Amino acid sequence: MKLSVLMLSTDTRYDTHCVRMEEELFRQRDLMLDADEVEILVLTDAKGMTVGRKRQSLVSIAQGEYVMFVDDDDRIEPDMLESVLDGIIESHADVVCYRASVSLNGGKPKVCRYSKDFRSDRNTATEYLRLPNHLMAVKRELAMQAGFPDKSFGEDSDYARNLLPLLETEHQIPRVLYHYDFSDETSETAAKAPYLADVVILSNGKTEQQQAMTQKAIDTCIDQARPDRVNVIVMEGQPDIEYERATTVLQLPAFNYNREANRGIRMGGAPWVMVANNDLLFGAGWLRRLLAANHPVVSPKCPRDPRQRMIRRNTRGDQVGRHFSGWAFLSERAIWEKVGGWDECVSFWASDNCVVAQLKEIGVQPMLVPLAQVTHLGSQTLQHASDKDDLMWAQIRIFNEKYGEHIFEDNPRYKAWRVAHVDE
Repeated sequence: MKLSVLMLSTDTRYDTHCVRMEEELFRQRDLMLDADEVEILVLTDAKGMTVGRKRQSLVSIAQGEYVMFVDDDDRIEPDMLESVLDGIIESHADVVCYRASVSLNGGKPKVCRYSKDFRSDRNTATEYLRLPNHLMAVKRELAMQAGFPDKSFGEDSDYARNLLPLLETEHQIPRVLYHYDFSDETSETAAKAPYLADVVILSNGKTEQQQAMTQKAIDTCIDQARPDRVNVIVMEGQPDIEYERATTVLQLPAFNYNREANRGIRMGGAPWVMVANNDLLFGAGWLRRLLAANHPVVSPKCPRDPRQRMIRRNTRGDQVGRHFSGWAFLSERAIWEKVGGWDECVSFWASDNCVVAQLKEIGVQPMLVPLAQVTHLGSQTLQHASDKDDLMWAQIRIFNEKYGEHIFEDNPRYKAWRVAHVDE
């Protein structure tokens, strides 16, 4: 037997999903001249096993030389099984790859390509690039070596990473044979998968334009983090505003940036926390690229910021604006807890300097990750404040005195302010 096609389902999805896909698989196999070269195995349970354990069980009992999974809530082309089997017979490669069409929550589909030549999963503006995973036809002996971990979330990614070094040859079918129609409403994995990061966005939507900007930040944050899930919490300065796809919380009186960030972080429980402005556009794969740096505090690069323009590789340092993007930075929750939350001694200006100073006290340097890109558009929130200089310089002085720093000490405007307000 050449190919074992494997599918998982649950008792609650049998009538709505499993039967449809099962009928399509058997229809395709029955029309094939070499139908006896293909077996179809379906495991349906009452959710008493993890997804990884169920996948491993099916691979263990499969009789085919190759194994591949299909998910019960997706769609396949009418000749998928025949095309994959032809690829197996023609090439006898370690893995037979095809292309998939991916649609997220009814959005415009993008093509996903799989290859052993990719170093990691990544997204581009036009397509998804993925390591060969459980959907590809893999020699069973290699699938057994790679194995699926006994867990229900991320088991497919772990399998793909374990499989990659075992693959020496591949065969490409340059066609879309599989349609992955992801939906937050119908996907059990989406409904139960834990949030990887809590993203706290600070907003003050006084105008419809500013509210639209915040919503755009929310949407790009969530969509460009997929397949990982992020929990977005918006600390909003204006009453009676509710943003879609996020928890909206009214800010306390007397705005304080780090205080509101801390309030939002306390509302979540994800292992990673991000503090972000509302004037952002998140780039493709921003979260995975930040996490791939394997560093406790990381920032994305803004393609517009001249301070970061020449940084081409992951770079550690303590310069705010260069190594640390105060408008969007990601930290391990354990780090935030270790320093007792981000320092609230200033209300706005130097809030990011306070975070860097706190990190310095525990021996952590922030890292800029240039492959992770988030565009900072530039906020208008405080642009017209008449007392902007007084607010800014007063807070700079508070920061310098508390942490023994000397930022803006040579700035003529700061010197003039000090003469008028401090040194007189």
